[in-house]
Parts: sequence; structure tokens; C-alpha cells
Amino acid sequence: MRYTGATTARWGLKLKFNLFMEDLYNLGVKAIIRNNDGRILILKVDKRELMNRKGWNGEEMYDLPGGRVERGKTVEDTLKAEIEEETGLTLLKSKVFAMTMSAARLKNSLAGDVGLILAIYEVEVDNKNIRLNKENVGYEWMAPKEAAEKLLTKYPKDVCEKIAKLN
Repeated sequence: MRYTGATTARWGLKLKFNLFMEDLYNLGVKAIIRNNDGRILILKVDKRELMNRKGWNGEEMYDLPGGRVERGKTVEDTLKAEIEEETGLTLLKSKVFAMTMSAARLKNSLAGDVGLILAIYEVEVDNKNIRLNKENVGYEWMAPKEAAEKLLTKYPKDVCEKIAKLN
């Protein structure tokens, strides 16, 4: 099939039209890491890392370790790499805890902004010696209920309620 300028123009219009009709999403993976006392590792995010978040109001933000799945990467590879990158810990095992749509909107040069779907995993890691990267300025081991309260700025209420009930 030969492509003409008219065909390309029609496809371009269709692409632009679809961007307004259908929402676009990134897939993110997050890890619930617990210590021997059952406390959850919560990271304090560096405010400079939040500048690309649409609607971010300057408040402190806490998060679970993780990141977005890049083209050509698997969910498992991304989860392992992000845990190691953000905490210095090595993933041993993982199981799905929840899937959810984040309230966060991320700036995107093509679409304006995109949504974020999160796959949250309960994980086991090799040790508890934390080494933070530049994305985070601190961390705490929190009881599940306390962790859930801190995560309400990013995660839906139902997911935070499920985290709060971890024993």
C-alpha cells in the first residue's frame, strides 16, 4: 500500500482525535517491603522529583519503592530493578497485592498528561540495609496503619485501607 500525504494527514487527525477520546496510562510497579516486625518501608520523595506531576501542590509525599515499566521491560524485571535502585535491596519473591489507578497525572509531551495504573506487590528482599538513591530523601519503617495514612496522598482509599489491615 502506498501512503500519501492525504492518508497520513487523515491518520494524524485520527491519532489526535483518539488522544482526546481515550485516556493514556503508564504502568507502574510498587513494592510493599516489610521488616521482621511487620513494619512497611515508606520512602520520603525528594520534592524535585515531583515537579512533573500534574496537580502536585508542594506537600511532602511518601511512596512505596517502585517505578514505571519501560518499553521492552517486563513487570518482574522492572520491580526487581526499581527495588534495587531505590533501596539497595535485592528482590527474592513477589506476589500481587493490588492493582489500582493512581490519582496522579504525569506530564507527557505528546498527550499533555497521562494516568498511572499501579501494580502493587508484597515482596521479600534479601536484607534490610537500606541505601537510598537521589529520588528519595529519607525513609521510615511504619506500622501498616501509619503507612496507609502517609500513602493517601498518592494511593486510592481502598488500597490504603487494605494496607492498613496487613498484620
